[in-house]
Amino acid sequence: MSTNPSALTPNDLRKRIVCWNLKQSALGGAILACSVFLWLLTIRGTTVLVNALQTLPIPGSQSQVLSRMLTVTALLLIAWIGCSSRLPLFVWKNPDADFTGVGLPEWRLNDQWGPGFWLALLGIAPALTLLGILVISQCFSLNKRRVSLACRTLAALVRQDDWVPYPRLLSQRRAVELLYHLKLIHVSKRFGNWEIRIRS
Repeated sequence: MSTNPSALTPNDLRKRIVCWNLKQSALGGAILACSVFLWLLTIRGTTVLVNALQTLPIPGSQSQVLSRMLTVTALLLIAWIGCSSRLPLFVWKNPDADFTGVGLPEWRLNDQWGPGFWLALLGIAPALTLLGILVISQCFSLNKRRVSLACRTLAALVRQDDWVPYPRLLSQRRAVELLYHLKLIHVSKRFGNWEIRIRS
């Protein structure tokens, strides 16, 4: 695989995309595997707690119906807590509004250890499920047109060897997004404007 950006061919870029996709898929798959284990614990714990209600003086048939309804309600509530932005277990840091063509959402563990965090901890299984899906969704396609445009953009940046304005066209932004996450270019806010440059 070519390491010189000026000599990067579409095939080289496709290989890098495949490597990126494999890494994202492996990370997302590992997160989803952890979430499955936590879902089993969550379901088991919810069932045990709800079954404890059957000791209350309620007629047998009504007790079973109530137990099932409470189990489903509790699991739906846990799923809502885990995916809700009001009680974040993981903080979703949105990129700059003018930087949306490149910025991937940044997920990090909430460092505000208040009551909201501990309540959100109940929803760790759905939160990890959502996180795993989002990580896998960050894979890039091997679209021939996009790869070709990314190669041309990279060649133009090599010739410039200086900061240039962040592109306005959506197709060019997608090419820049690809180059940025494959660590081939720098993106920085300079003098109030986003600019791009080849990595040295």
